[in-house]
Amino acid sequence: MKKNNHILSLFVISVIWGGGCIMIKQALNDGMDAGILNVYRGLIFTVLVLATNAKNVLKMKKDTFIWGSVAGFFSFVSFLTQSIGQQYTTPAKAGFYVGTGVIMIPFIVWAVRKIRPQASHIVSAVVCLFGMMILSGFIKGDISFNFGDALIVAAAGFYAVSLTIMSNMPKDAHYSQSAFCMAYTLFLGSFIYSVINLGSVSAILTSKVSLIPLLYLAVLSNFVAQTMQVKAARFVHPYIVSLITSTEGIFGAIFSILLGFEALDPAVVMGGLIIFLSLVISEMDFAKIKRIMLKTV
Repeated sequence: MKKNNHILSLFVISVIWGGGCIMIKQALNDGMDAGILNVYRGLIFTVLVLATNAKNVLKMKKDTFIWGSVAGFFSFVSFLTQSIGQQYTTPAKAGFYVGTGVIMIPFIVWAVRKIRPQASHIVSAVVCLFGMMILSGFIKGDISFNFGDALIVAAAGFYAVSLTIMSNMPKDAHYSQSAFCMAYTLFLGSFIYSVINLGSVSAILTSKVSLIPLLYLAVLSNFVAQTMQVKAARFVHPYIVSLITSTEGIFGAIFSILLGFEALDPAVVMGGLIIFLSLVISEMDFAKIKRIMLKTV
């Protein structure tokens, strides 16, 4: 039951992150610097984690802090590269490229944790990729690939590494400890990047802020959704986590259409259905199905 609840929470996360693709684009369109956006996201995220779970965070053990910080570093790099990359591409494409992490996860887990990917994971990853290609318009011949697209693919890879490390965190660690590591590394890493990029701390303090997108991203995408993901990653295989959250591309495309960033396209419906099919395939036990078929022959 606990696993099913966490799987349900992953779909909620996907909806929130789908809206996050729109909010990132809106903040950038409003003139907010990508680095500054993540400085404030990280700061608000950190404050909220401490305000709600300071007692548990202060009990953090050394190994939890170290591994959490490593996972947080890759998460920070992922958020930063995605924010920069979305200056050059559309929200729907951003959702597709972020979702490509689902293809990387089984092999990263294999390399890091020595757990061979299941046949159902490989098949579902291919089906999911095909669905995302339809969703993004690639099947129709839109094969343009620019600098922003490359950054978002890189972001997907960084987050896949972060998720794999997160799933290997000590099981006795409170989820808020992992969330804190994600939060402070996002703030600290983005702050250092912004000082280098803009040349001074004062430039950060005087930089333009797009308030509504920022609050959505910091409170919902980071504090609510990322904390939920940290909790789920302890009970659900990292591949399943990545596969379900890859559906943010569907919700990102839907929100993009509703808010006028892109026109309605039947590919959204078809691509979305194929991606959900891949979720069903990921839970199949091919060996068991084969045994049942052999018995019926």
